[in-house]
Amino acid sequence: MAYGVKLFNSSGVELVGRFVPSFFVDYITSGSGTRTYAGVVGKSLTACPLNYITAMGVVNTAAATVSVSGNTLNYSNASPECPILVVYQ
Repeated sequence: MAYGVKLFNSSGVELVGRFVPSFFVDYITSGSGTRTYAGVVGKSLTACPLNYITAMGVVNTAAATVSVSGNTLNYSNASPECPILVVYQ
């Protein structure tokens, strides 16, 4: 079962999206490639390569790289140690 909130004003305009600054789209943990996402009105696609630090220090894995063009994401070297967080903001 999914949970969520729908909030409308008296004119029927949806309000939740106006209060939330970003929308989680994807979390990529492997490989390289291209992904295209449906657009979100008024938001821009942004990708954030992450590099985790463990108790043993920084993970010695090649950093993930990413580029965004419109609603299309090109990425490489994604891994569980260096995932890519994709959001609309």
